[in-house]
Amino acid sequence: MLVGKPVPDFSATDLDGNPISLQQYRGKVVLLDFWATWSGLCFRKMPDVKRVYDTYKDKGFDIIGITLDNHEPSLRRYLKENDISWRQVYSGKRWQSPTAQYYGIRTIPTRWLIARDGTLISPHARGDALEKLVAEAVKGKSTN
Repeated sequence: MLVGKPVPDFSATDLDGNPISLQQYRGKVVLLDFWATWSGLCFRKMPDVKRVYDTYKDKGFDIIGITLDNHEPSLRRYLKENDISWRQVYSGKRWQSPTAQYYGIRTIPTRWLIARDGTLISPHARGDALEKLVAEAVKGKSTN
């Protein structure tokens, strides 16, 4: 994925069985978060992601989780216990997740930050850079 280029749309089903696509989020700054509860790094970094979400969700920021989990009850329990309210794409197929395969995801966490116009801001929106990138994107500033 190239910075500044449009991110291809996907169509999938969320954890509640509802259709979801990237196109539905046009006009918002979106974090595509490829993750799983069984990944130690994802697990340790989720509080940071949640904090950024809570800070910017009312400023035009949203997250679409693409979970590589394969045990739905454990995933639902984790989401509830950690008060994670953004939508999750779930197939139960781990690395064979159609959405992760579509985007060529090979490691998790992988976090892509997407601008309001659907172009990629960063394919590495994690760690200390996440909040800075999101803050600039919701203000309409470019980091390129």
